[in-house]
Amino acid sequence: MSIRLRSGTPLSRTAAPALGRARLAWALVAAGLAALAGAGCRGSGAGPGTDSSASASDGTAVPAASASAATRAALPPASPAEQASWVACGARRDQLQQEPALPGAPAVEKIRPEMARVRGRPLVWRRVPAPAPELEARIAKGKALTAVRDLIHKRRKDPAALRRAVLREGYLFHEDVEVALALVEQLSLVKLFDEPEIWLQRGALVMALKRMPKDKQYFLPERYVYTAGDRPGGQAEILHGDRVAVTRAEVEKDVLSIDVLDATAVGGFDRIKPEHLTASALVAALRYGPDVWVPAVLDLDGPRLRVGCEALTPELDRKKKEFLAEDALARRALRRLRETIRLEIDEELPFDAPKGGEEAEEGDLRREFDRAYKQGLRYFAVDPAHRRDVYDEKGRPLPPQVCIDFLVDTLERAGGKWYAPMQGSPPKPAPARTKGLLDFDGMSLDNRRSVASFVEMAKTHTDLFDVWDNPKRIPFTERKEFFDYLADNADALDPLDLVIIFGTKKGKPHYHSMIVLEKDPVSGVPTLIVSNAVVPKEQTLEGIMQISPKRSIKNRIRLKHPWVAALASLAAEPKPGDGPPSDG
Repeated sequence: MSIRLRSGTPLSRTAAPALGRARLAWALVAAGLAALAGAGCRGSGAGPGTDSSASASDGTAVPAASASAATRAALPPASPAEQASWVACGARRDQLQQEPALPGAPAVEKIRPEMARVRGRPLVWRRVPAPAPELEARIAKGKALTAVRDLIHKRRKDPAALRRAVLREGYLFHEDVEVALALVEQLSLVKLFDEPEIWLQRGALVMALKRMPKDKQYFLPERYVYTAGDRPGGQAEILHGDRVAVTRAEVEKDVLSIDVLDATAVGGFDRIKPEHLTASALVAALRYGPDVWVPAVLDLDGPRLRVGCEALTPELDRKKKEFLAEDALARRALRRLRETIRLEIDEELPFDAPKGGEEAEEGDLRREFDRAYKQGLRYFAVDPAHRRDVYDEKGRPLPPQVCIDFLVDTLERAGGKWYAPMQGSPPKPAPARTKGLLDFDGMSLDNRRSVASFVEMAKTHTDLFDVWDNPKRIPFTERKEFFDYLADNADALDPLDLVIIFGTKKGKPHYHSMIVLEKDPVSGVPTLIVSNAVVPKEQTLEGIMQISPKRSIKNRIRLKHPWVAALASLAAEPKPGDGPPSDG
């Protein structure tokens, strides 16, 4: 992950010795929070916080030169031993490139940007899993979706036979985008298994799943659930690249997939260019921010990649350390945002569309919810025939949202501002709004429920947001061109960015808004976004844009340092076994 003031322009990064990065990150947080506390008039263009920067005449933040110089001066020179290791790494790279290369998955790599349409964890492959003959025979006779549906229907009473028919050495995998989409959309774990416990491998993650019966009280279907991680009890799904089996030994035998998303999380780099894959290692270039590519060797351990060595230079070493110090803050901010999003997904916050459908932008539900909540009521109604809950069964508030509400609510809630839940035993309404570090009230946002107004507000507050107006509006109907454009402009969209799409839906102009959560470290294309179109949901760009494919990406809004620092300051420390990322 990296933070930039605008697409292609790096944000000035603060650097520190390796042992001082944590201290530096918290110094940045403190600076951001101090700026938030000392804000002046929000409506005048100085928002609820300013970073330690002056402003150029065009409104672009100009980092303070003295602070940057001070932190760079604190960088210690590389030791002779470190410099010797850089030279040795270059020799190791040369040696590995003389070894035989594994087959990989050239057909997948050729269309890698477009494969981001399919829900799944970003992976590279030692080789492709052996084809499933029965599935391939049906695909050869007709459309992918029809072939997959027919095969599922034919084997619906025999899960083991269905697994043999559609899985490839236990993997849900296909080199064709349309077939891969059909498999992910049509298959489920309960169709593939009837055992009480099964195992799923998703890249570097290996998880036990438990089968649960229907729950009539909460309208839950028969399902498999996670037994650990950050969503214990949450419904599990099978995604592209996943491997499933009855035992753990089966999913961990002769692993073919390699988890590049996990490698970036552990290694700290934001992009990777694979160059030569052998049985023991991957020769690659690792990126630490725009234009900072480091020749490296990554060691292989099953599905895991770990940095074995890097062929640095003093200049690359300095730039890498600067990137890691700054990016640590952004990663913490993203973790805080995802903590909040997990809550919203679990709560299933309703969409504000009393007439049904995403297009009801001016729904009355939120206004009536607010009225009922302030009065301490448990229910409200827009029409007498349909009563709606103010709280869920756990006493958590359920404010209805349009798409831009989701963005505003998520940011404010991640910053600490939210509706108080029921209190006491037995629980009773206790209406109150907690105060937070992020607050859109008073920020020249004329209409909190208008996407266009939100974008204009962000353009006004250049100290807090960087707004990119997409110069080439490719409609989603042109799938290949759309994803190739994202790959060619990979730095335009990063995790933590807010994205606005616009076009026509049912012949009418229509906006939608979302947050980027993950991107493919190889192609740079976003692979996971979150929005509220019915309920809050993590999905791919395909998942949301195929609803009205005449829409295109219109704007990207990137948070600047004060709000990134505020979110980072509230992030919980990661726990061992946290996951599973990319589980939709």
